[in-house]
Amino acid sequence: YSRGRAEQGDHSPRVSATPASTRHGSTRVLANLVFPAELSNKSWTAYRLSPLFRYNAKGHPKYSQSFGGHLQAAGGGAAPRVQITTLAHLAQTSNDSEAVRIVVGDVAAGEKAPLEAVLCSVGSERDPTPSFSNLPLLVVRGSAAMTRHLLSWLQAEFDAQSARLQLSSSELTWMAAEWLPEAGASRKPVILTYDTPDTVQGLSSVTLTLSPETGSALRTALQSAPDQCPVRA
Repeated sequence: YSRGRAEQGDHSPRVSATPASTRHGSTRVLANLVFPAELSNKSWTAYRLSPLFRYNAKGHPKYSQSFGGHLQAAGGGAAPRVQITTLAHLAQTSNDSEAVRIVVGDVAAGEKAPLEAVLCSVGSERDPTPSFSNLPLLVVRGSAAMTRHLLSWLQAEFDAQSARLQLSSSELTWMAAEWLPEAGASRKPVILTYDTPDTVQGLSSVTLTLSPETGSALRTALQSAPDQCPVRA
């Protein structure tokens, strides 16, 4: 599926485009990554991103101007307004860089942003590498053309390579288990909704409702065989 989101039965904010990790411990951390309210209840397209070379949070004004110039060169006309800012409180460990938010358009004036993106840390277990900043999760809202411009600029500015994020069945199972409440807590289910690719005709999404009892069974199965997926298609 091209995008994924999850929500509690009490309509709490959706967790969208959750990243994958080759380590289940990190996957459990990622499942609990919570975006601020203004970024929740939205669908995001997720990408893996290689470390950013010579990125510095103090350079946000310069980066904003650079990306605006990149968009102007690609589309002609006046350079659009670009805001690149720090999104605090999303770093998972002391080794992680703070998240970065990129917005194209004057949102403060009520303009709908043609592109919005967040670069996130994912609970790094390694010490920072000199000259490189590790923000391996990139989530984007915007047209395919605007997304291509963003990925192209990230490569030109920071030598960062990107690829669409693919989640394995095992990783999705871990995340579902983390989203489900513990036994004796909230009895409301978790609803997983997956949007189908554009190539699928007549079916826009698939919804799966998981009960708290299912969560207990998932956690038990995962703890007994952490490298196996207890769910079969």
